[in-house]
Amino acid sequence: YVFKRLFMLFSLIFLSLLSIFSIITIVELIDETIKNNVAFVHILRYVFYSIPEYSSLFFPVSILTAVLLTFSLMSKNNEIVAVQVSGIGLHRLTLPVIFWGLFISLIAFAVQENVAPSANQKAQDALNVIRNIRHQTNLEFNKNWIVSGDNKFYFYNFYDKKNKKFVKFNIVELNDQFELEKRIYSKVARWNVKNELTLIDGFERKFDDKLPVDYSQFNSKKEIVKEGRGIFTKKI
Repeated sequence: YVFKRLFMLFSLIFLSLLSIFSIITIVELIDETIKNNVAFVHILRYVFYSIPEYSSLFFPVSILTAVLLTFSLMSKNNEIVAVQVSGIGLHRLTLPVIFWGLFISLIAFAVQENVAPSANQKAQDALNVIRNIRHQTNLEFNKNWIVSGDNKFYFYNFYDKKNKKFVKFNIVELNDQFELEKRIYSKVARWNVKNELTLIDGFERKFDDKLPVDYSQFNSKKEIVKEGRGIFTKKI
């Protein structure tokens, strides 16, 4: 009885959240679709392939709300008192909730690990079409983190293969205790030679004991990459 009621409430809440997300997404993208003269089906493709990612966010909210509503309604109708009078303890009454929570957790994990990555890629492709952005073969939109051997981390929003430049390029330097020592940001970074980058229009911020101590802006700055450009292209 508890499991059935929990299932009904969970389904209602989860589907309601998905419906709200779908409606809001369609409303937000409809103007861009009309402006770029794109078929409406691409919005539906984007919404459909975004469902796995948003499901992982909706699962915890739905199960929590369903549990609270289930026991609130049972308490309101004096069903919990009736259960106790019949000799069934509260611990026994909560077992369906525990099993249902574990079941939903496994589903959420499977969706996040096996379905969401490929679905997110297809959703991004649909969004690129809606916003009239060049295809993923020309622009790598993955926000890449590259680890260097001298406690440096390189991070960029994407790499424009056609123009051979990094967009929103960051360098994070750590000290021997792996505490933040310096961060360099530039809007654009280009290769000069095999192991030298030119950073354009950015800033440099230094840290001491995890606190910022110096800040400076620059129009152009040279940065040596010890491993060379191969560190950004090698495949593991």
